[in-house]
Amino acid sequence: MANQWQQNWDFEFTEEALAEEIAQAEAEAALAEDGPRAKSVQYNRERNLVEVQLQNGAIFAFPPHLYQVRLISHT
Repeated sequence: MANQWQQNWDFEFTEEALAEEIAQAEAEAALAEDGPRAKSVQYNRERNLVEVQLQNGAIFAFPPHLYQVRLISHT
């Protein structure tokens, strides 16, 4: 019978593997800190909606008449 505290790891514990895991985690954290990012935007003609798909898989949509452009003047 296996010890209930024994863990089976699927990770190779080498300096190189650990450095790669840390680099990947840091890159993902940097993206998360910046907030959601758009992956694609399209106009759905059937539904008359602008659909925005985010990199995290979320999708939001809005009717085009709600879109506002704000021009900022730096004078």
